[in-house]
Amino acid sequence: MHQKTIFSLLLMNAYLVPDVFGFPNGSVAISCDSMMPGHTGYVAQTSVPPFSVTTSKSTYAPGDLTLETKTSVFEGFLLQARKIDGNSAVGSFISIGLGQCQGLRCNNVAVSSAVFLLLLPIYATGHFTETM
Repeated sequence: MHQKTIFSLLLMNAYLVPDVFGFPNGSVAISCDSMMPGHTGYVAQTSVPPFSVTTSKSTYAPGDLTLETKTSVFEGFLLQARKIDGNSAVGSFISIGLGQCQGLRCNNVAVSSAVFLLLLPIYATGHFTETM
């Protein structure tokens, strides 16, 4: 009788728990094109972001990009370089010296600043903009 009660309670709890969606690697590749969060139940922030992006160079050659916060920490960000006259991402970013930043991965770790190196393909020409 005791086992039936425990089983019934477990079954009832399983029924009452809301849907849970997990991304085991934190990767939400669906966000690559839209730059919108792909996690169920979360929406993109529409207010002024708590950080800014600054570039160390005025040319499109690979250069350092710094993500600076206006507050003490932020939870996550999506960063891309795009041609101004196009809508697709160009090149990729690598994190310099920060274990908290990963390509489309979330660690639940507070981050206050990050430095990235922009890697552009050799055929990249024209003007670029970083998109957040």
